[in-house]
Amino acid sequence: MLKLGKEKDSVEYWENVGDAYTSALVGDYHGHRLGVIDALIPQSLYQPGSVIFDFGCGNAVHFEQFLKSGAVITGIDISDVMIGLAHENLTANKRDTSLAQLADVNAMKAIPTASQDAVLSFNVLAYLNNDEEKTFYQETQRILKPGGQLIVTHSNELFDMFSLNRYTLEFFKKNFLQGGDSIEKLLKNANLPEKYETYNVRENPLSYKHKLAAYGLSEIQQEFINKHNAPPALLNGKDYPDTLRVSAQEKWKLMFSCSTYGSRAVKIAAV
Repeated sequence: MLKLGKEKDSVEYWENVGDAYTSALVGDYHGHRLGVIDALIPQSLYQPGSVIFDFGCGNAVHFEQFLKSGAVITGIDISDVMIGLAHENLTANKRDTSLAQLADVNAMKAIPTASQDAVLSFNVLAYLNNDEEKTFYQETQRILKPGGQLIVTHSNELFDMFSLNRYTLEFFKKNFLQGGDSIEKLLKNANLPEKYETYNVRENPLSYKHKLAAYGLSEIQQEFINKHNAPPALLNGKDYPDTLRVSAQEKWKLMFSCSTYGSRAVKIAAV
């Protein structure tokens, strides 16, 4: 069973927010997010014969673009609400609803070895527990063809350095501070609640390539999503500036000022 932080069950969570999430796909944030995802997916995957697996496919928002090109795409999601929305979209486009199935990460074990040209997972991996995450990477490496691609988006751990809130303190506690009463005093002074929701899996764009390498994957591209022009506590309202046409000299700043990022990697070795 997938967990949201330490408190909520992910199935229940997506049942509660599924309709709202789908409605929000027409908003500025999701328009920007989908544009960055498009920039991560190479055109070579949009062709007859390509075989794609979408882990956490949600309402199957990416399916039609692949299917129109002649590619084959299937997906799974743990939420029956989201799968219901996926089936509605597939039916509206006169596609087979069996392309999207209700299942968890263990369903990947039934996919044939070296059968997929790409594995996609967008805004999903953050909700996995540690065992599920390990299964995801192991099975991804197994089912990808040599040269196959993993394309994912992550909650950005480095954003905590920019956010100037309780997560900033947690970032320094996790990565730089070493125990002692001073840390507890800092936490107390920051007025942290005893419990608050966060993601179980958050990735650092500086170190993620090393994690991928342990599974025989080599990262070849990163793009950044949801840029903040100032720390969230100082912002009035929200906008989502373009992150795809930033100069090379300025692009390093996105690593810290964007709350989400995407990664594309290729399978280079068996593990």
